[in-house]
This record gives sequence, C-alpha cells and structure tokens, in this order.
Amino acid sequence: MPGLPRVRMGRVDAYVDRLQATLAASPEPVAVWDGELYLEYHRGTYTSQAAVKQQNRALELALRETEWLAAWTLEPAAKAAAKAELDAAWEIVLRNQFHDILPGSSIREVYEDAAVEYRAAAARVAAVGEQCQAAGTRPQPGTFAIFNSVPWERTGVVRLSQALAQARFTA
Repeated sequence: MPGLPRVRMGRVDAYVDRLQATLAASPEPVAVWDGELYLEYHRGTYTSQAAVKQQNRALELALRETEWLAAWTLEPAAKAAAKAELDAAWEIVLRNQFHDILPGSSIREVYEDAAVEYRAAAARVAAVGEQCQAAGTRPQPGTFAIFNSVPWERTGVVRLSQALAQARFTA
C-alpha cells in the first residue's frame, strides 16, 4: 500500500543478524543507550487503577489467542465476521490505553466507563473464541484437543479436572 513501509515476515535471529551487519557497515556512529530508559516527565509505571491494568492485559492476551485460533479454525466467511468483532474489541482496548487511563490519573467516571467497555470487549472475544473452538474441534467421546499457540515447542503436563474428564468420557 502506498505510504506504508514494506513488511516481510521472518525470524528474529535473521533480523538481528541483518541489523548487526547494517550497524557494522554504517560510516556514522550509532547512538547506544546503556541502562534503563528513564522518561523523566512521563512516569507510567504505577497506577491507582490496578483493575484497569489487569483488564487491559487480560484482554490483550485473550485477543492474541483468539486471533490465532480464528485464523486457524474458521472458514473465510466466518473469519470476516470474527475479524469485525475482534477489531471492535481491539478498539476498546486501545482507547482505554490512553495515557491518563492506565496510570490512574483520570476521573472516576472514566474508570466506570472503562469497566463497562472492558466487559463488552471480553464478551466479544469470548463469543469469537467459542465459535473458533466449535469450528476447530470435532469432539469424540474420550478425546481432547490441545493447542499450542506460541511459536516454540512446549513440554509439560496438561492437567484436566476430574469433573471435566468424566464429562467428556461419558458424553
């Protein structure tokens, strides 16, 4: 698209190798920052509104997982509808990341509105997630589907509650 940078998917290690080569070949010195980046006039590390930060992060993670699942499980027509719902949820999350909201320097009514909006966004994400799970699995009695949504191999024990396991085996 005109005016936008060209983007190419790739691995981080390949990008870092190219970046190091570019920096090594640069005739000009490259600025280096050592230590913590301290933004003297904008301290956004703490908040008086922990619930807002928690809801913000929970929705960011839920949206990431749901987008991944939608891309993997849904048919093209269903993907378009899911995208619209997820875009609406992202708009809510991003609007509530305004610099006075997350650090807790807004008025009470802003946080009341944010709580209502976060619930609406969470409902949208949950609905799309349920649609994805239904589309992505064809459950058979005694079976489970386990998804790994991160780009690295995982090992470990998957624990299911006894009630869930019994419900699935008798269904």
